[in-house]
Amino acid sequence: MNNPKLEELLAQIATLRPELAEGIKALTADEEPEDEGLDALNRNPKVGPLPDKSSITFMKTTLWDNGPEPKITKSGNTGKRTRYTATLEVYTRSLDRLVKLGLINTCDFKRNVQLRTRDRFLPLVKKNHASGRIDRDFLVEYTTDTYSTPDDLFGFVLDAGSWNYYSGQFVHLKWSTTGEPHLFVIHGDDVTEIITWNETENQKGEAVRRYENEIDYCGYRRTKEANSTKNMKAGRRPR
Repeated sequence: MNNPKLEELLAQIATLRPELAEGIKALTADEEPEDEGLDALNRNPKVGPLPDKSSITFMKTTLWDNGPEPKITKSGNTGKRTRYTATLEVYTRSLDRLVKLGLINTCDFKRNVQLRTRDRFLPLVKKNHASGRIDRDFLVEYTTDTYSTPDDLFGFVLDAGSWNYYSGQFVHLKWSTTGEPHLFVIHGDDVTEIITWNETENQKGEAVRRYENEIDYCGYRRTKEANSTKNMKAGRRPR
């Protein structure tokens, strides 16, 4: 108990009704503690760097194929929309908290990353390096490495609604020989590779196709399924 006023009140109650004070103390001790870290800070998932890979407990990735990009105008403008966009949803909460809260509106990091071909990405790197927004050396070295090809796509991890870049954090998309996406999420010195997807053709016309992936480091899905099965056997409706 870390509330001085409550401790003082309990001390006063204890002089009159010791058993009542003990009961109140036991109840307050059994209260579930508030979340620490990101929960306590009420973090905005659309602002801030990508969490360290070691802190991630669950990660959802969606790769959107929005169809052919607008034609390039005489001024070189192609509009804001790119054909491919990656949506990253990252969770760092413990398994117990994820099971209790669920995944809806509880992610600690969520960003939409526009992906561009190397010949369109490198000019942005150079431009924003000249203005002091990014460290150019690492990105240039990475994107021009022999492992990278002209067909690869790249995207900056930025704060939503601004050009605030976090050094060493970006997304790299390669294509397999059979046309399947292979996505690399770069966290500085760490890399998350995504090579398996559930592919869906969009029937609503919002995007031509989407690819979805989940990386469950903490066993969230397995635990939720086990809890649901247990509730059904006990005759309780799952929450």
